[in-house]
Amino acid sequence: MSLYRIDFPGSPPGSYQDVWDAMIALWQHKYTDELYEHFLPLFDLGIRDVQRRFDRAIQLFTDILPYDFRASLVRAHRALNTQRVAYINLPNWIAPGENRTLFLNSCFGETLHILRDVARDADRRRQEAVPPIKSAG
Repeated sequence: MSLYRIDFPGSPPGSYQDVWDAMIALWQHKYTDELYEHFLPLFDLGIRDVQRRFDRAIQLFTDILPYDFRASLVRAHRALNTQRVAYINLPNWIAPGENRTLFLNSCFGETLHILRDVARDADRRRQEAVPPIKSAG
């Protein structure tokens, strides 16, 4: 998000469940070499940073993270690596033309889906773990 605007022009409030769905639906790009270079840090350094955070959470909280959530972090780590490698190699793998735009948007969409699913799973678990606040009255 730090490399891209966070406003969604033309999108009425409440159109999407959350910012993840809005980004997936609205952030479509036309491939240019400049755009590719602009987002390269996101797909290289940014993804590696997220992967390190997932690894650290797994290592630090092995005893308290549910097994299925740890497994989901491992799967997300691997899937993010696939998207990172695909984006980095996009100019080498895809000849210039419209297919680059399709491939670029696929990398964005898949990466956002992976991050959205982890975030939603974590939010759901956090909400289930926190008991509702009782009113004093």
